[in-house]
Amino acid sequence: MTAASASSTSVAVSWTAVSGATKYEIAYRPTVAGSVKYVTTTATTQPVTGLTTGSEYWFKVRAVNANGASAYTASVFATPVGTTPTATPTPTTTP
Repeated sequence: MTAASASSTSVAVSWTAVSGATKYEIAYRPTVAGSVKYVTTTATTQPVTGLTTGSEYWFKVRAVNANGASAYTASVFATPVGTTPTATPTPTTTP
């Protein structure tokens, strides 16, 4: 499982597919405090949005099917970071 900043307010979480899984549940929360939130998906890469820029979060994922859910993976950590806009050069004309 990996997690990496995707934008100033989101982190992209990815993991390897599990045979027999019909969906995956991502659990996450800020490392300093806060309640655990969940995102459910059928994909193996999922952006988690609505995060606070500069705050570190932990993420775990588990596979789910009709028989129940697996144990969560070990936690991975990521911090959404803002990007510095790149200045676009202004064209100049030569007389």
